[in-house]
Amino acid sequence: MYLVDTFTIYAASAIAANTVVRCIFAATLPLAGPALYARLGLGWGNSLLGFVGLAFAPSSFFLIKHGEKIRTNPRFQPKLGLTRLDVCFDAARASEAQTPNDSPDPRNSTTSMQLLTAIHRYPDALVPIGALE
Repeated sequence: MYLVDTFTIYAASAIAANTVVRCIFAATLPLAGPALYARLGLGWGNSLLGFVGLAFAPSSFFLIKHGEKIRTNPRFQPKLGLTRLDVCFDAARASEAQTPNDSPDPRNSTTSMQLLTAIHRYPDALVPIGALE
Protein backbone atom coordinates (compact mmCIF):
# COMPACT_ATOMS: atom_id res chain seq x y z
CA MET A 1 0.00 0.00 0.00
CA TYR A 2 2.93 2.34 0.67
CA LEU A 3 4.15 2.04 -2.92
CA VAL A 4 0.71 2.80 -4.34
CA ASP A 5 0.29 5.89 -2.13
CA THR A 6 3.80 7.14 -2.80
CA PHE A 7 4.12 6.61 -6.55
CA THR A 8 0.44 7.36 -7.46
CA ILE A 9 0.52 7.38 -11.28
CA TYR A 10 3.59 5.11 -11.40
CA ALA A 11 2.21 2.61 -8.86
CA ALA A 12 2.19 -0.32 -11.28
CA SER A 13 5.86 0.25 -12.16
CA ALA A 14 6.82 0.59 -8.50
CA ILE A 15 5.06 -2.64 -7.56
CA ALA A 16 6.64 -4.44 -10.53
CA ALA A 17 10.13 -3.21 -9.58
CA ASN A 18 9.55 -4.26 -5.97
CA THR A 19 8.44 -7.71 -7.10
CA VAL A 20 11.46 -8.16 -9.38
CA VAL A 21 13.95 -7.17 -6.65
CA ARG A 22 12.21 -9.37 -4.09
CA CYS A 23 12.27 -12.35 -6.47
CA ILE A 24 15.96 -11.83 -7.29
CA PHE A 25 16.85 -11.87 -3.58
CA ALA A 26 14.58 -14.86 -2.98
CA ALA A 27 16.32 -16.78 -5.78
CA THR A 28 19.93 -15.90 -4.91
CA LEU A 29 19.95 -16.09 -1.12
CA PRO A 30 19.28 -19.87 -0.99
CA LEU A 31 22.06 -20.37 -3.56
CA ALA A 32 24.53 -18.56 -1.28
CA GLY A 33 23.34 -20.36 1.86
CA PRO A 34 25.30 -23.64 1.60
CA ALA A 35 28.60 -21.87 0.90
CA LEU A 36 27.95 -19.36 3.70
CA TYR A 37 27.23 -22.04 6.30
CA ALA A 38 30.08 -24.27 5.08
CA ARG A 39 32.62 -21.48 5.67
CA LEU A 40 31.22 -19.79 8.76
CA GLY A 41 29.16 -22.50 10.45
CA LEU A 42 25.65 -22.12 11.80
CA GLY A 43 26.49 -19.59 14.54
CA TRP A 44 28.44 -17.05 12.50
CA GLY A 45 26.40 -17.67 9.35
CA ASN A 46 23.19 -16.73 11.14
CA SER A 47 24.98 -13.84 12.85
CA LEU A 48 26.17 -12.49 9.49
CA LEU A 49 22.59 -12.47 8.17
CA GLY A 50 21.47 -10.71 11.35
CA PHE A 51 24.24 -8.11 11.01
CA VAL A 52 23.24 -7.42 7.40
CA GLY A 53 19.64 -6.91 8.54
CA LEU A 54 20.86 -4.67 11.36
CA ALA A 55 22.91 -2.62 8.89
CA PHE A 56 19.79 -1.90 6.81
CA ALA A 57 17.59 -1.04 9.81
CA PRO A 58 18.57 2.69 9.90
CA SER A 59 17.28 3.10 6.34
CA SER A 60 13.73 2.66 7.66
CA PHE A 61 14.18 5.44 10.21
CA PHE A 62 15.84 7.64 7.58
CA LEU A 63 12.82 7.21 5.29
CA ILE A 64 10.40 7.86 8.15
CA LYS A 65 12.19 11.12 8.96
CA HIS A 66 13.05 12.38 5.45
CA GLY A 67 10.60 10.45 3.24
CA GLU A 68 8.05 13.22 2.84
CA LYS A 69 10.76 15.73 1.95
CA ILE A 70 12.14 13.35 -0.69
CA ARG A 71 8.69 12.56 -2.15
CA THR A 72 7.64 16.22 -2.35
CA ASN A 73 10.89 17.37 -3.93
CA PRO A 74 10.01 18.87 -7.34
CA ARG A 75 12.80 16.88 -8.95
CA PHE A 76 10.93 13.63 -8.20
CA GLN A 77 7.43 14.85 -9.09
CA PRO A 78 5.81 13.56 -12.29
CA LYS A 79 5.98 15.99 -15.17
CA LEU A 80 2.60 16.67 -16.73
CA GLY A 81 3.31 17.40 -20.36
CA LEU A 82 1.35 20.29 -21.79
CA THR A 83 1.72 19.29 -25.43
CA ARG A 84 -1.67 17.55 -25.61
CA LEU A 85 -3.23 20.34 -23.54
CA ASP A 86 -1.80 22.97 -25.89
CA VAL A 87 -3.32 21.13 -28.85
CA CYS A 88 -6.74 21.06 -27.13
CA PHE A 89 -6.40 24.70 -26.17
CA ASP A 90 -5.55 25.76 -29.70
CA ALA A 91 -8.34 23.62 -31.18
CA ALA A 92 -10.90 25.10 -28.77
CA ARG A 93 -9.72 28.61 -29.55
CA ALA A 94 -9.90 27.99 -33.29
CA SER A 95 -13.36 26.39 -33.15
CA GLU A 96 -14.68 29.21 -30.98
CA ALA A 97 -13.37 31.78 -33.43
CA GLN A 98 -14.99 30.01 -36.39
CA THR A 99 -18.46 29.41 -34.89
CA PRO A 100 -20.79 31.73 -33.00
CA ASN A 101 -21.20 31.29 -29.24
CA ASP A 102 -24.84 30.21 -29.55
CA SER A 103 -23.76 26.94 -31.19
CA PRO A 104 -25.34 23.83 -29.59
CA ASP A 105 -21.98 22.01 -29.71
CA PRO A 106 -20.69 21.87 -26.07
CA ARG A 107 -17.07 21.86 -27.25
CA ASN A 108 -17.53 25.40 -28.48
CA SER A 109 -18.98 26.74 -25.25
CA THR A 110 -17.34 29.52 -23.30
CA THR A 111 -17.11 27.25 -20.25
CA SER A 112 -14.83 24.80 -22.08
CA MET A 113 -12.65 27.65 -23.22
CA GLN A 114 -12.46 29.07 -19.70
CA LEU A 115 -11.55 25.67 -18.28
CA LEU A 116 -8.80 25.15 -20.84
CA THR A 117 -7.52 28.66 -20.16
CA ALA A 118 -7.39 28.01 -16.41
CA ILE A 119 -5.59 24.68 -16.86
CA HIS A 120 -3.15 26.30 -19.28
CA ARG A 121 -2.39 29.21 -16.92
CA TYR A 122 -2.18 27.15 -13.72
CA PRO A 123 -0.72 23.72 -14.60
CA ASP A 124 0.56 23.26 -11.03
CA ALA A 125 -3.03 23.14 -9.82
CA LEU A 126 -3.57 19.83 -11.61
CA VAL A 127 -3.82 16.97 -9.12
CA PRO A 128 -3.40 13.31 -10.16
CA ILE A 129 -6.52 11.17 -9.79
CA GLY A 130 -6.64 9.60 -6.35
CA ALA A 131 -4.35 12.15 -4.70
CA LEU A 132 -7.23 13.82 -2.87
CA GLU A 133 -8.57 10.63 -1.29
